[in-house]
Amino acid sequence: FHYADTGWVAADVSRNSVLVWRSPGIDEAQFEWVDRGGRTTSVVGQSDAYTNFDVSPDGARIVTVRRRGDTATTLFLIDASRNMTTPISNQEISEPVSDPTWAPDGQQIAYRRGGAIVVRNVFGGEERLLRDWTGYPDSWSSDNKYLIVGRPRGPDYQLWAVALDGSDKDDIQLVQQLPLA
Repeated sequence: FHYADTGWVAADVSRNSVLVWRSPGIDEAQFEWVDRGGRTTSVVGQSDAYTNFDVSPDGARIVTVRRRGDTATTLFLIDASRNMTTPISNQEISEPVSDPTWAPDGQQIAYRRGGAIVVRNVFGGEERLLRDWTGYPDSWSSDNKYLIVGRPRGPDYQLWAVALDGSDKDDIQLVQQLPLA
């Protein structure tokens, strides 16, 4: 689905060509695997108030954000083969989370928490602060060295390559600048 006012698309494709998308304006969403003809092949997890999501590189898991009330959100991991949904972020923290993005190895995710970008192992452990500024993780480089992050800057939306190795913040590189209008 394409949002005409922003140009954004709520969709993702796994490396094995599985396409998923989210329709706008609904209170609950249900993940489904669909074949190339548009027929549902299986239902994944239970329907819930899911928003942002990303499919793991192997297509077996979905990391998604679930709304709790009007503003609070939590990250969840959906294991498609076992049809299990598990919270993976601290539900006691009130800062909103969004834009989860899988690492190429399927072991880590990056996401926005409040006004910061964090990285964590998907199977547990503490969050690691990557940058303390507002940005929206989009994708990882295939060599796992950079995270591509969108940043609204005035009338533009800029794409930045952010080093994942903890190097100095000065090595952030502007990749592309897109007008918001």
